Amino acid sequence: MAERSSPRDAERELALTASLLDTVLRRAPVGFALLDLDLRVLRVNEALAELDGFPLEAHLGLHMADLWPDITDRIGPLVRSLPATGSPLLDFEVATENWQGRRIEALVSCYPVVADAEGAPPRIGVLVRDVTERNRMRALVEESLRTQVERQQSTIEVLQQGLLPRTLPDVPGLGLSATYRAAAGEVRVGGDWFDVLHLADAGTEVVHLAVGDVAGHGIDAVETMGQLRSAGRGWLVEGHGPGAVLDRLNRLLLATMPGEVATLALASLDTTSSRLVLALAGHLPPVHVRADGRAELLWGRPGPPLGAVTGTAYGELQVQLDPGDTVVLFTDGLVERRDEPIDAGLERLAAAAGEGALLEPDALVDALLDTALAPPDRFDDICVLAVRLDTAGGPHRDDPDGRSAR
Repeated sequence: MAERSSPRDAERELALTASLLDTVLRRAPVGFALLDLDLRVLRVNEALAELDGFPLEAHLGLHMADLWPDITDRIGPLVRSLPATGSPLLDFEVATENWQGRRIEALVSCYPVVADAEGAPPRIGVLVRDVTERNRMRALVEESLRTQVERQQSTIEVLQQGLLPRTLPDVPGLGLSATYRAAAGEVRVGGDWFDVLHLADAGTEVVHLAVGDVAGHGIDAVETMGQLRSAGRGWLVEGHGPGAVLDRLNRLLLATMPGEVATLALASLDTTSSRLVLALAGHLPPVHVRADGRAELLWGRPGPPLGAVTGTAYGELQVQLDPGDTVVLFTDGLVERRDEPIDAGLERLAAAAGEGALLEPDALVDALLDTALAPPDRFDDICVLAVRLDTAGGPHRDDPDGRSAR
């Protein structure tokens, strides 16, 4: 039979518990304060006094606003309402200077304290965790990561610019202009690309035009873009037409880079006959702008993106161009916006191209960027390539914004 505890034993146990609690509060590494309902200090521990930079004994009787004026302005009303609501205020982040002028960043939690003794007034408990050093280390880590990303970004940009043509070929009777614009945001380098290949053989001249977009951003997209560009050039030199080249690129991507997907518009222009042959792999249609201002989208028979489907044969569309006609190839960053369907962007682009029908290719590209460009926070890169028949020639020049022009 268990012995019944005496009142003296209960008092001794209560005193022990109070002593232990007192020790914990005094020695705890977390700052602690006990306030009355007027927000005056009844008790603080050593950790909070050290954090404040204010003598321990001098805290007693002071108002919360005397110790932490800027913090009291922000959370004072909430703290006063705690006994009535019964809901704690947890991990409220504050930043201030302590009484010694040291910057402090802390997480403050406040909670109502109700005593068991009858008639004892409620109190407010305050816990303060110093997170100054933690935040400093976090900032250092974030800065280090940001520096690494910027260095990687710079490397990728150099690689990408090395894969894009710096100048365009000088082809009699043609005007050519191309530009690349990186997306806004931290990840600025994607897989958008353009290429122009001029081949002359046995009295014929053909200019091959390509604008593509590899899914994703970063080094993988740039690497895939470089392989597609190099392989495509090789098959064009062998004499294959746009549809046949897309067939081969599709098989190449499926066999050697599974999981990678790209869109591509590939056109071959015979400068003797002024006939354009076009094939599309999941890509938006070029715009054919006639000299009289009529503009139409060259849909043809578009096939699926490269790397998406096996056993695909890409069809070709043939278009007869007249003197003064312009064809504009582009990537979807030029017309795509988050708040509207893609058809609206295509209509806007066609209208702008028609209005600029008499412009030289470089001026037309600028006009299209001005009128059809997505907002400054656009999320995708942009490539634009324009070719115009019967345009006066001129010397090559490099544009500092990324344009190659003739």
